[in-house]
Amino acid sequence: MCSLVCTLTHEGVTGLEQARIKIVRNYPSLMDPLFKAAFCQNCANAECIAACAVGALVEDAEGIVHLDPEMCIGCGNCVEACPFHAIWMDAKTEKAFKCDLCGGKPECVGYCLHDALKFE
Repeated sequence: MCSLVCTLTHEGVTGLEQARIKIVRNYPSLMDPLFKAAFCQNCANAECIAACAVGALVEDAEGIVHLDPEMCIGCGNCVEACPFHAIWMDAKTEKAFKCDLCGGKPECVGYCLHDALKFE
């Protein structure tokens, strides 16, 4: 549900390919949940920012990492650098995309059926 709401919010369509939060299956581990949400962790000293060749990724004063799609050249360096696998390439635009916290009120959190997602 969270992935569908994300895509609807950002793209105006329902689907999973362009969701900025993805649910991934964790193979096999008895210590971790079977399914995990993959989304931007807004890392301090984010490796994706350092990897971006054109400065399309920046961290704001609140520590949120933003990606400017107009500046992105689609090199994929940020995708490779992200330790959380939370930046993806859009097959249509051939540019990177990631969670932007919906401008401070992540829609996915409000639609999470089991309260697995939190935003404070």
